Amino acid sequence: MADDNELWIHQESAVISAESHDIWRFTPDFLVSSEIVPEEWICNRSTQSSEEVTISFGPSHWAMTPNNLWIRTYPNRSLMEHGTDVVGPVVPILANNFLVALPYLPSRRLWLFWQISAVIPDRNQWQLDTFFSKAWPTELGTVAVQPRLTVNLSDLAISVTIRNESLPRPREAQGDSLTFQCYASRPIDQTPDDMVSDLNHRTERLEIVERVIRQLLENGS
Repeated sequence: MADDNELWIHQESAVISAESHDIWRFTPDFLVSSEIVPEEWICNRSTQSSEEVTISFGPSHWAMTPNNLWIRTYPNRSLMEHGTDVVGPVVPILANNFLVALPYLPSRRLWLFWQISAVIPDRNQWQLDTFFSKAWPTELGTVAVQPRLTVNLSDLAISVTIRNESLPRPREAQGDSLTFQCYASRPIDQTPDDMVSDLNHRTERLEIVERVIRQLLENGS
């Protein structure tokens, strides 16, 4: 059984898809002048091509293609601690600011994404016991699984891919861990106002993702 300290959040992202993003307009100056990022943040990196723009601004990392915008942060902290800062989680604030600055964006969908890990001794065996409880002849070698689950809850879809990989945790001994890559979205076309409304439910979405992971850890077999 997992305890609270075993869940660690390594990445939080928002993905805004659109019929077309204006990648030539998407620059560090645009992010500041449109009040999407605080003016005191420092731009650490910016690259631009006809296919993709990448910008690192303060703790945020942006990547825009003609159809998708990724807004990423890498908290690397206990899930219990994440979002307890005075300003709150960064990603939904930045995504909200972007959508407010572009109210006529020809948008399609919004995904919220989290990369969360759990320390699990003998993670290979846990995956087999949970997702592949069948006898396997030794002459056919060994079996490894990489499960992907889709959970439908009312109009919300949660997609979880489980990867057998360890990610570093500060102040803790490195142990075997599983990584859960989790998307939450509503499977409908959305206006910018719809997306802003979904961002307001970010905490609720993350709580559902956490419950899904704990259900797997504690009762998966």
